[in-house]
Amino acid sequence: MIHDLVDVEERNREHPESFQIPPAEVRNNLKTGDFAKVIFSDQERMWVQVDGRDEEGRYVGSLKNQPVILTDLKFGDSVKFEPKNVCDFMEKREDRRPKDEHISRAKDHLGHAIMFLDSGNFDTARTAILRSLGHLKQISLFDGTEE
Repeated sequence: MIHDLVDVEERNREHPESFQIPPAEVRNNLKTGDFAKVIFSDQERMWVQVDGRDEEGRYVGSLKNQPVILTDLKFGDSVKFEPKNVCDFMEKREDRRPKDEHISRAKDHLGHAIMFLDSGNFDTARTAILRSLGHLKQISLFDGTEE
């Protein structure tokens, strides 16, 4: 399935100091089992595990996050993407799990939620809380356990 993915190369050209991406050599040479982070509909950044490439040379992978905002996607969905969509990556390594990253990001989002609640910005606080919950949910997904 083709999704609305952000062209991170363009975003990097527009904001080179604040939006950094891996080098083209890395984005062009992901291997089966590697993880690529892509941005869906300019709303959610999620990990996709590379399964291979299609006949047109695009990466094909499996979504490894449960979306919080985009309800038309779910964990395990097939995603096709190009190197220009890869904003981050992790090489496949049996001994490395992104658990610590998710815990750290969940804490960051909760901190932001508290700040937004204190300032009376309830809609933004709700979004931050949902993002925090999304990161907490991913810990079990990346470990390969079911909820």
